[in-house]
Order: sequence, then C-alpha cells, then structure tokens
Amino acid sequence: MCFSAAASFTSAIVLTGAGITTLSRVQQLRQLPLAMVPLIFAIQQASEGLVWIGLRQATTPFYLHPASYLFLIFAQVVWPIWVPMSFLLLAPREKNRIELMILTWTGLLVATYLGICLFHYGTFAEAHTRHIYYALHYPAHLTVIAAALYGAVTIVPPFVSGVRHGWVLGLAILISYVITSILYTQEIVSTWCFFSALMSVIIYAILVKHREPGLIGLPRMQLA
Repeated sequence: MCFSAAASFTSAIVLTGAGITTLSRVQQLRQLPLAMVPLIFAIQQASEGLVWIGLRQATTPFYLHPASYLFLIFAQVVWPIWVPMSFLLLAPREKNRIELMILTWTGLLVATYLGICLFHYGTFAEAHTRHIYYALHYPAHLTVIAAALYGAVTIVPPFVSGVRHGWVLGLAILISYVITSILYTQEIVSTWCFFSALMSVIIYAILVKHREPGLIGLPRMQLA
C-alpha cells in the first residue's frame, strides 16, 4: 500500500478483519479462493509496511529486499493467476468457464514471465513523495505486452464470469487502475494494490449473494 508504513499496517489489520468476516460467508470450497483475497491483500500490505520501515533506516536492514520481493510476488505473480481462477471456480455456465479458462491460462503465462523477470533482473525500492517506486528493468518490448495481458486477466474475469454482481467488482478494479495510471504512473504497482484492496467489501457482498442453495458442486464447508 502507498502513503506510509502506518497506513500499510493499518490497512493490513483492517483487511485481516475483513478477510476473516468474508471467510465466514464461505459455504463451498470453490468460494474459498475469492474469499481469501482480503487476507492475501493483508499480507501484501504488511510486506510493504516493512518496505517503508526499511527505506527509512540509515542502513539497509536485512528484511528490506525480502519484503520488496514478497510484495512484488503478490502483485505480479499471484494476482494474474488468482483472479481469473477465483471466478473460474464460481462461473455458473459452461460458456463462462471456457472464457475464464482461457484467461486463467493467460494469467499463468503472464505470472511466469513476470516471475522470471523479477528474479532474473532484480529490483529495488525507493520512497517517492509518500509512494514507493519499485525499479523494474524488464525487457521493454515484452513487458508492454505482459502489462496489457495483466490488465486483461485481472479486470476482465469479473465481467465475463456470470457471477451475480461480479461486474461491480470488475468496474471498481478498472476505475482504480485508470486513476492510478493517470495520477501515479511510476508507482502504479504500489498504489493500484491499495485501491484494489478497497474492493474487499464488494467481494464480501458477492459471497453473500452466493449463500443460496443454487450453488452446487463441492460439499459445503462448516466454519466455526
């Protein structure tokens, strides 16, 4: 998350509470990946809180680089797979599942490419006026394509899933992406994750709508 270490850790705490509440709405195993999104965001925001603290130290602490890599692994490797997969599991019709299967495999390719680039070329973090900039010197020609596909696999799935009110989440992610692209171009990796974390309340609402017996497939989960 952007802005400050305190904001990042506060967000992580709030998202943890939201994640626990969202998990309480899970009735079937196939709902679990979507329900886990707030908790994954919480871990991601906590890792960036450590990056903030590390950047404020006079000497580079041992945890700065691992925390930076952890944040970027979530941002560039986990989400391109997790988002389409979550909606693939919830898709009510065969047509929706085929489209989401294509997006999931595309997300896997994007995540693989970005993961290889991350560990091959490396990265370092800098504090830029209350935002964190992650230096990523990937091959320019392929990264443009990867960025376009990344946007597709993280924004399109809610629109094509057929999941009730899924389009609301897709629209919210799209708006947050546009805003951060315009206002925070260099820090988009950090700031978009902050705005996307705010989508957790929409995920909660989606799962509430899926509590009816209409969902069939895997056995229901009994959560204490």
